[in-house]
Amino acid sequence: MGVAPKDLQNLVQFKVLRPARRDNSYWFDYRLLLEAKIALYLKESLGTSTEMLARFTRALSNLKDEEMTRTRYLL
Repeated sequence: MGVAPKDLQNLVQFKVLRPARRDNSYWFDYRLLLEAKIALYLKESLGTSTEMLARFTRALSNLKDEEMTRTRYLL
């Protein structure tokens, strides 16, 4: 997905992302990598704070897959 491991580490460290953890390793599925890419884009383009990024990714992760296809805007 084009997200550097260091960027993923920072997003996890600042609790922006909360990936599943198995055997002392973090597991990132496709959806979580997409959330990471969106968070990094918002951070780089808008200078969004880590607190706002964490709130945004939590809202995204709470949506179910069928809601994601129907949702046009997330406020």
